[in-house]
Amino acid sequence: MAAMPQGEHPALPQPSRAAMAGPARVPVVDVQSDNLAELWPSMVLALRSATFVAVDTGSHARSLAARCIEERYKAVCSAARTRSVLSLGVACFKQLPEKVRNTYLCQIYNLTLLCTEDYVVEPQSVQFLVQHGFDFNKQYSQGIPYHKGNDKGNESQSLSIRTLFLELIRAKKPLILHNGLIDLVFLYQCFYAHLPDSLGTFTADLSEMFPAGIYDTKYASEFETRFVASYLEYAYKKCKRENCKLKDSSGQHLTVEFCNYPANMARYIDYRYCSLEEESHGTEGGNKVPAYGWCPKGVKCPQSHNIDLIIDEDDKLWEKRKKRKHRWKHRKNMKEAEKEFQRESSGEKMEQAQNGEEGPPRKQGCYEPAAATELKVNQHKNKTCFLYIFINIRNIRKVVSQRFFFWQC
Repeated sequence: MAAMPQGEHPALPQPSRAAMAGPARVPVVDVQSDNLAELWPSMVLALRSATFVAVDTGSHARSLAARCIEERYKAVCSAARTRSVLSLGVACFKQLPEKVRNTYLCQIYNLTLLCTEDYVVEPQSVQFLVQHGFDFNKQYSQGIPYHKGNDKGNESQSLSIRTLFLELIRAKKPLILHNGLIDLVFLYQCFYAHLPDSLGTFTADLSEMFPAGIYDTKYASEFETRFVASYLEYAYKKCKRENCKLKDSSGQHLTVEFCNYPANMARYIDYRYCSLEEESHGTEGGNKVPAYGWCPKGVKCPQSHNIDLIIDEDDKLWEKRKKRKHRWKHRKNMKEAEKEFQRESSGEKMEQAQNGEEGPPRKQGCYEPAAATELKVNQHKNKTCFLYIFINIRNIRKVVSQRFFFWQC
């Protein structure tokens, strides 16, 4: 493994603050074969000092749906053996304890790769990449060469993408992915070794390679936060909105800082602007992004693909569902209150009837005149009627107050 001289560490660029709110100028370091040696020390240091690392191979497998995970694994393995990784995105996040809570320094590298073996390329995939700014001329002229499968000879001792992947494994950092099975299979086949036939063996290898854990943001979007959609751009925009709301309300939020790179690295830096709101290429026909966030019509689609507008509509629909659920709960509480009132009323009536008609046995005494006995009985009946009226008035006041409370809600 190529290592830095002992005692020498490349100086990290000074960070600049961007709290994921408003326009953010995000620097992305482009790494090709002609500057790999120059940028190697900073990349290795970023991996070793990171709190966690996010990786994206840019691989897509939209037609690999399968009923069970074993069949899906076999399908993805077949794709990884016949296709290649054209570029690799690596983002290293380092927590800054000297700053406010949840502040991270982010360094992003985009490595342009070139597989030295034959591989399959679908016209639809090429069209998608070109529409999103991928430069095939740059790939074939400056791409970092690599081969798939097992290591050949002393390749791990040189500066290569395989060596960088081994550095990632040795760093033992938490690995962050989106729709991670596809990325993990391609990473394993292209930069580590031939894929095992068994899914169990593959997952066992991953457990040893990344003992700090593997986290999938697509899984979190679907099963933890329960977003309406889980494709990457939607989840990013949604989380960014929530983070900005927390920041504006002085709540606990995430702050990301990026590096201010020196002038001599300016030719390697590609700045991306990540604003909270963005313009869409289409405004007619409603807002829709089909097929997991990917539209085969691309920029020619007449419908709007503005994720911000889509989230706005989803939020409105969510508010309607919340109000509908609130009304349903209100009606349910009203029915339960009425049932409780009826149970209490029937119980009190039974108690009143027992006290009035079947009271405790009277003590035997001396003979009393009939008139005196009749007077006492009438007095007892009057008291019972008064008590009955009092109890019912109390219950009427109680249920009226209950209904007033629910109406106010």
